[in-house]
Amino acid sequence: MDQSPSNVLKVIFGVHLTLISLGSQGYWNPDSYMLYNLIFLLTILWSIHNKDNAEPLQYAIGVNLLAAFLDVITFVGYFPTGRGSGEKFSAAMAIINLLVRPVSLVFMCRMCNQRMGLDTDNFANIFTGNNIATSSSRNTYEDIGN
Repeated sequence: MDQSPSNVLKVIFGVHLTLISLGSQGYWNPDSYMLYNLIFLLTILWSIHNKDNAEPLQYAIGVNLLAAFLDVITFVGYFPTGRGSGEKFSAAMAIINLLVRPVSLVFMCRMCNQRMGLDTDNFANIFTGNNIATSSSRNTYEDIGN
């Protein structure tokens, strides 16, 4: 498979769409679970559509971080305690979705750095655009007249 950034985003979208769909099958989760996950999926679609702009990826990264936090709150407050196997399967898929979030976050951070022209291993400056690694080691102007 071609590992272009667009294809990686499509795989991230497909994995999260599947896990969110399976995690939403039970009655245990509130409507807010679907809302913030839908916003996350829409920001990924926006990132796929705007291939040159880093801003949609920045939004997707922010929503992914917020969604991970909200997932934990949802699990604490609404985790199914009944004996229904469908409810437990739905909760298990939602937990797997939570565990996949950091992996997708790393890939989205690398793609965001690529779109911004920054060092792909440094995630500290994703929202500011400052590249400490390259700005201190290289000069933007090179004199080739000598």
